[in-house]
Amino acid sequence: MKKIIPASLMLLTTAVMITTVVLAQSFRLEEEAHGTRTIQPHAKTTQGAPTLPALPARVDALIYAQPFVLKKGYQSYWSREKPFIEAGYLIVLKVAPDLVYPHEAATPVLYVGNETAERINVGYLDGHVIAVVSDKVDLNTALIWFGTPDLPERVGADKIAAELDLANTADLGSTITTEERTRVLTQAGGPLHLYDKVELFSESASLIEKYAPSEQDLADMFRSMAQP
Repeated sequence: MKKIIPASLMLLTTAVMITTVVLAQSFRLEEEAHGTRTIQPHAKTTQGAPTLPALPARVDALIYAQPFVLKKGYQSYWSREKPFIEAGYLIVLKVAPDLVYPHEAATPVLYVGNETAERINVGYLDGHVIAVVSDKVDLNTALIWFGTPDLPERVGADKIAAELDLANTADLGSTITTEERTRVLTQAGGPLHLYDKVELFSESASLIEKYAPSEQDLADMFRSMAQP
């Protein structure tokens, strides 16, 4: 029987490694012939915890957005409703590093439009977050921001609506222009046709190497999991 381990219990900290909530929440793979595999990513840092910026806070830029379609969808644990993901976007965001400092407790939740983003990496040392959003999001117009600290698996539609109201009240605006969104979405071309979540996260390995090189071990892990 597959064991589902609460994300909040999958956090380990040592002097040179902080295992964050990011993929402990995300990468609950379906049980396969050789058993259930669980990923616990980490970001190496020796610095003290920075002061959390004022929230809500916008992201700095949308750098990459690649559409994808999965033959075998998966259930995402990055919101209370646990949506089933069969298609969406693999995105790269430029962010203020202090917003994604790895903590053992709740951290600012990343929102894209009316859903929580499924973060793939930590992003603190390199200032880039790689994430998955569903195809229900319109990246041409969606507000992308960090909201009140929480555990994403506890965030439901009601909380998302409240956080969006806070963001609109704060008049965050956007650093992402319409022209930039169009350019990013046009450059992506057609969707990637992949088998499952393992292949999707393996696809993110090259993005980790390019935009978050301090997390090379995470890229290596994803690639190894996709190998037969």
